[in-house]
Amino acid sequence: MPDYPQLDWEHLYQGGITPWDDDSPWPPLARLVREVCLPGGSILEVGCGHGVDAIHLASLGYRVRATDLSVTAIGRARTAAHRAGVAVDFQVEDFYTSRDEAKYDLLYEKGVMVNAHNAYIRAEFSWLAASRLTDGGHWISVSGNSDNLNLGMTGPDKRGYPRLSVLELASVVEPYFEIQSILQEDFGSTPANNFRSWVVISRKRRNATV
Repeated sequence: MPDYPQLDWEHLYQGGITPWDDDSPWPPLARLVREVCLPGGSILEVGCGHGVDAIHLASLGYRVRATDLSVTAIGRARTAAHRAGVAVDFQVEDFYTSRDEAKYDLLYEKGVMVNAHNAYIRAEFSWLAASRLTDGGHWISVSGNSDNLNLGMTGPDKRGYPRLSVLELASVVEPYFEIQSILQEDFGSTPANNFRSWVVISRKRRNATV
């Protein structure tokens, strides 16, 4: 697949150009998280945007740290969490250079790894994901699905959303994770952000070298 251009996320959030964001939590999220993370477990969300999913997970009793590159996005997320009366550790942070040494039971990212500039950086994301997880911790990754394009759509997503095939995803997950399941779900809830996505749920290998 071709390399994807690097985007200025702060510029996009300042300008309100964030069609991928939803006002409500991603519908499958709570069910999927409950299957792999015990109540009260620790969750790291990478690329949290306005924090809707992170706030929802915190409201369910999980301990959530949520990060994003955009100062604007994190500011809005903190305000939303305060209004909702839930505690989320929102931080402006680059996943690739983070100094956070905590280990989490679950790493969740929706449309983040797939936006990496190229295959080498996607592989680095996988290595870093394993390094941030407890032994046997899980990674839930949601990516655009290039194997099942929307009805009537051919070629790359004309809205610019990156997509990966199952084979490309498997090459990212290995060798640090064991794939537990691969599902198909809708990515969003509006015509601007909805398309079929791959949801890969994987468990950190106990012998992973990170």
